[in-house]
Amino acid sequence: SRGLGDVYKRQVLKKHSEYLSRYKEGQIDFLPTYKYDLGTQVYDSKKSRTPSWCDRILFWHEENVEVDQKFYSRREYLETDHRPVVSYFVLEVKKIDHAKKEEITKQLYETLNSKPVDDDIDEVENLEGPSLQHNLSSPLRPGDSAGKH
Repeated sequence: SRGLGDVYKRQVLKKHSEYLSRYKEGQIDFLPTYKYDLGTQVYDSKKSRTPSWCDRILFWHEENVEVDQKFYSRREYLETDHRPVVSYFVLEVKKIDHAKKEEITKQLYETLNSKPVDDDIDEVENLEGPSLQHNLSSPLRPGDSAGKH
């Protein structure tokens, strides 16, 4: 089932796709937010304007941030010709401990090459894989190997 503003949302994003393409918007499940006669729930009775979703919340986030939009709605304040839009987000930010990453990278390099590594670890900075990524949150312990966690 499509929300009230799906067609409008697609039109606006298509029209301005270059600028707005990275932005997201929650499901519009509320009535248009503009234009009302002041102090009433009646859409513009004087000029007969088409009701519109002029008040919107668009968002984007970096890859290391998880965003969960809990609700997206409008409020029924009658003091203006717009209905304000509100939203509630829960964010989870993933942070990398760079000192721990460097320590694990050195340990991994030494384990794989059986030789000590000096302070210049540029060669191994780009190592990727589940073993290294998993260990970013917990360092290798004595007896652990690079491939066993």
